[in-house]
Amino acid sequence: MKETDFAKITDGLGQALDHAKGVPSPNTRETRVAVSRSFVAETRLKAGLTQAEFAKATGASLGTVRK
Repeated sequence: MKETDFAKITDGLGQALDHAKGVPSPNTRETRVAVSRSFVAETRLKAGLTQAEFAKATGASLGTVRK
């Protein structure tokens, strides 16, 4: 393995750990999208998920999914 390949792998692992800890990265972009209530409900039902399962899968709170 080349030293440059190893450096890329360790850099990527460091970024993954930072992300898991909630540390922002200069390469991270956040996009906010307005989503209608009916879209959330339809998508959840099509996926066959409960509100709790959908919240967990999307990273949203259960309260947000219920609203």
